[in-house]
Amino acid sequence: MMDNATLDYRDGWLCAKQEDVMLHEPVKTIYWWPLIRDFRQIWEADLGKALYYHRATHTYSLRIGGFWREFRLAQGGQTKALAHESVPIDPPPRVRLPLRWHYGRWEKQTSKGWQWV
Repeated sequence: MMDNATLDYRDGWLCAKQEDVMLHEPVKTIYWWPLIRDFRQIWEADLGKALYYHRATHTYSLRIGGFWREFRLAQGGQTKALAHESVPIDPPPRVRLPLRWHYGRWEKQTSKGWQWV
């Protein structure tokens, strides 16, 4: 699991929503890691906030009003994703130069070589 996650809700679970971008093809994979069951009303205002993952303890932390709240994965290090889906990443609009997907981002070919879009 990677460190880029946000707090989300799916199928009756408060989840860590993690998005991974593939390096060699324009595809983003989204995973929902279960944290707590049936707590949507309590955490509604915090959905979408950044979570910080601690690999050693299999926990996520969320900073709320100057304090840290810690969430454990539902089954610790053995937790399986509640759901996952792959989403294509469209090329940027209005770029008339040749494009390529290179190491997780779109690049355009200019007279100076390949540059990030």
